[in-house]
Amino acid sequence: KRGWDLLEKDGNKLKEALSRSNLMHDFDFGGNYPYSKMLDKQIDGRNDSWAILWYASAFLKNKLTLYPAQSLIQNIGLDASGTHSKSDRQYVHESLALKVPTLTDQIQPDTVAYDAICRFFGRQIRFGKNLIRIIAKFRS
Repeated sequence: KRGWDLLEKDGNKLKEALSRSNLMHDFDFGGNYPYSKMLDKQIDGRNDSWAILWYASAFLKNKLTLYPAQSLIQNIGLDASGTHSKSDRQYVHESLALKVPTLTDQIQPDTVAYDAICRFFGRQIRFGKNLIRIIAKFRS
């Protein structure tokens, strides 16, 4: 609840706040990944995802999201009742939910990891654009 209370569900408000604060470039991982385009698609109804709203909401509040190597939750939401879910026991890890660590230190972004992610995203975008050009050549 503590985290979800941060979620702004209005994509237009998020986009306006990003634009007003001149944060679009940073929001797009230094221009290396088109998160702002994803937000535009969500606003236009072409992307039915809460994840981009979550990322924008957390980003604007200067929050960090930790992605552990192993899931630390007990996922009870894969009962086929959700919009994007199906019943699948492979993602239910009851024992891992009991191992949530307590974070006591001040958490800071790792600049080396951030730079690596930017480079990775940049390579993915360039690879995708090159692949599209190659496919277009073969089709013509």
